Amino acid sequence: MNDRKINNLPPTPLGTAAENRNAPLWRTFTIYITAIRMRPSLSLLNSMALMDDEVTCPPFESNPDIIASFVSDLTECERWKCADIFSLDVESEQYLPGKAVAIFLLYPMQTTAVERNGRSDSPEDEILKQVVFIKQMVKNSCGPVAIMHALSNIIKDETLATKTSWMHNFLKNSRYFTPDERGRYLSKDRMFNQLCQVYGNSGDSEPVESDANVPLHFVCYVEVDKRLYRLDGRKSGPEYLGPVAGDNFFATTMFHCKQFVDILLAEESSVEFNAMALCIT
Repeated sequence: MNDRKINNLPPTPLGTAAENRNAPLWRTFTIYITAIRMRPSLSLLNSMALMDDEVTCPPFESNPDIIASFVSDLTECERWKCADIFSLDVESEQYLPGKAVAIFLLYPMQTTAVERNGRSDSPEDEILKQVVFIKQMVKNSCGPVAIMHALSNIIKDETLATKTSWMHNFLKNSRYFTPDERGRYLSKDRMFNQLCQVYGNSGDSEPVESDANVPLHFVCYVEVDKRLYRLDGRKSGPEYLGPVAGDNFFATTMFHCKQFVDILLAEESSVEFNAMALCIT
């Protein structure tokens, strides 16, 4: 394992430059990385409560409290928790507030090497039958898209999203949508975008303009049918990383996160990043 130091990113906005001097420096850590089915008519997209203006999204702050509140509003469920991951070691799982079901990784897009990371042993169309994938359509919305990737692949019943919740309706309405159609759904839905505005402008960091060019990006790691995927809304589909043996989602994901950070270290001697776990209690 690499013994170079890697700085865990403080709670800067998702997609906001780490060197933003107005961002608070608390929570900064240094760790060592040792059959064909009929799809519904697309008229559904045109019958929703649409945004009249051009859609913008302020970058979310990498703050577990904001993420947890955003998820609770989408699902109308209080079982969701979110927590910082202080180390990419397996032992850090014991400090989480519940069972980890998704991992969010925020990293700088300073290298082209990360674009080549990930693999797929299955045809893309076969993977898309198993994994809900969403194309990012709005600039700086990588945070909300990562959260939606997690919820869309985890929620299976009403125990995690009530029948009256926005999330329940999204899953029902977009069941047979393509990734692009899901992305358009999110970009046009009024309630979703209002929540993004509220939570994107919350937190302790200096607010960042929605159209700012930011070099950080957020992705989601999630387990589907005992397989681990990295979901990145900028790409064309899910990235299959490998199998998950038993109840080892967290340990398997930490292994792949370390590999991912090592790719970043191939070009940089020090890498700032942030990792959070979405948990169920």
